[in-house]
Amino acid sequence: MTEADADVAALARRRQGRHFAGATLLLAFFGPLLALLVLLGRRDRSLGDVPLGAWAEFCLIALLPVATAAALIWARQRGVGWLQPVLVTGVERHRRRRIRQSIRTNQSVHPGDQVIAVDLAQRMVQQRWIFAGPTHLAVFVGVLVLLGDGPWAAVLGVLSVLSLLIFAAPFVTLNVQRARRWLEEHQDDAQTSG
Repeated sequence: MTEADADVAALARRRQGRHFAGATLLLAFFGPLLALLVLLGRRDRSLGDVPLGAWAEFCLIALLPVATAAALIWARQRGVGWLQPVLVTGVERHRRRRIRQSIRTNQSVHPGDQVIAVDLAQRMVQQRWIFAGPTHLAVFVGVLVLLGDGPWAAVLGVLSVLSLLIFAAPFVTLNVQRARRWLEEHQDDAQTSG
């Protein structure tokens, strides 16, 4: 890795750190807020005789996002590979677009961008499981909705899961195929031209 690549990696790490901090603050605020709304949305609406199960649900909904964010930050600091920043986030927006477009259209990149492009393409291949994450969240929300009343709650839960599977999976699959093709044809371009 050259000195320029090290600078790009440092900038990418700082940017990712800001994103993690912002996401953690949002989760710390909206997790308890969502839990409070679920608790207040009960049929009887009185907090005096709330059953133990409702309090447990409140704590789970309130603390799970915060605990998840804390675990992700801890794992990132420990060096877990998939939580490390993608190098492309450390470059300017126009350069980032050019690198992504090169991968999508299977074209070679500028030799100075080769390390960044290889890192991005490898991450694109590794993220083929990504559509499963929002699906799990949709299932969790769907279960909460199913616990509610009315037939529309069940329909909404099923539609949320199906829409994520139907709309997210093809795009992720296409990106993975493009990144694999680019890696097969251009991963070693810097060594062969230099």
